[in-house]
Amino acid sequence: MVSRCWCCEGYNQETMSHLFLTAPITVRLWKQFANFARINIDGLQLHQLVKEWWSVDTTYKLRQVYKAIPVLIIWELWKRRNTRKYGKYTTFCVMVQHIHTTIHHMFKGLYLWLRIYKPKLHHYVVKWELPVQSGIKCNTDRASKGNPGPSSYGFYIRNHNDDLCYAQADVLG
Repeated sequence: MVSRCWCCEGYNQETMSHLFLTAPITVRLWKQFANFARINIDGLQLHQLVKEWWSVDTTYKLRQVYKAIPVLIIWELWKRRNTRKYGKYTTFCVMVQHIHTTIHHMFKGLYLWLRIYKPKLHHYVVKWELPVQSGIKCNTDRASKGNPGPSSYGFYIRNHNDDLCYAQADVLG
């Protein structure tokens, strides 16, 4: 017999998947950290999500932090579940703080490195050139605040005299 879930206000059944992956506060906690690592948690099972964290393409030192985060999240969710079962309450912010603090204590040596970490940036000059005589050129751009998240696009068309012929932009969601 499956028991009532202690992590929710409702009366959902407590399953491993619900407790550690699909409960509303659980989704929120995973996304809090996954957005930083550019991991989309939607539609993943728990073992797939852990594998995503363990296979993030980053530096060796940062990869060690990423490998610890799923364990810390699962541990905080389990502690919250037990705290609620015995009549107390733990907030989302407290769980996030505990994870941050644990990372700090576990990786003190790395943490100093992380404070001075500067990602390698690659840059190059983009120069717009006029289209050929009687031609037009379309330039595009887009922006996104995560996946899922609000996104937008824009484009414009110019002729060979550099006159603006048409432009359009919109929010996608």
